[in-house]
Amino acid sequence: MLFFKAHFLPMIRTRRKRQTIRLWLRARVKVGQVAYVPGLGARVRILAVDRIGRLGDLTRADAVADGFMSRRAMMEEIGRLYPVGMRKGRGIFRVRFEVVPAASLAAGTGLRRNIARRSHVAHAEGGRDVRVTRERRERLRHFLTALGPRMR
Repeated sequence: MLFFKAHFLPMIRTRRKRQTIRLWLRARVKVGQVAYVPGLGARVRILAVDRIGRLGDLTRADAVADGFMSRRAMMEEIGRLYPVGMRKGRGIFRVRFEVVPAASLAAGTGLRRNIARRSHVAHAEGGRDVRVTRERRERLRHFLTALGPRMR
């Protein structure tokens, strides 16, 4: 899951905002991951996660990709979101993403169902360790539940 302030959501929908700068203890998303964005009505696919040395290394190109008119505006927003005391010990991550069309997500649903079905068949045939198969099925069920009703 990737959270954004409400005023950023229209920019994401129109693809004006294609990246975000996050101050995290460790990267919370991975390249290729499809993340749910509450309030967006769509999901985003993570294209790149880059660790930045310091905030001063961010450029105007980063600001434009982040939906800002200038680097200064982006830095002011980062200052509001992450006060100085909250920055200590956190890494700076540039996360690039794209909005995933609903059709792409629907196509992936069959794959997930197929994985669950194969897991169940392997259990029934005794082809794998039953405990491992059960754990996999539970992890998959938890994953599908987190995706929401449209993905099941």
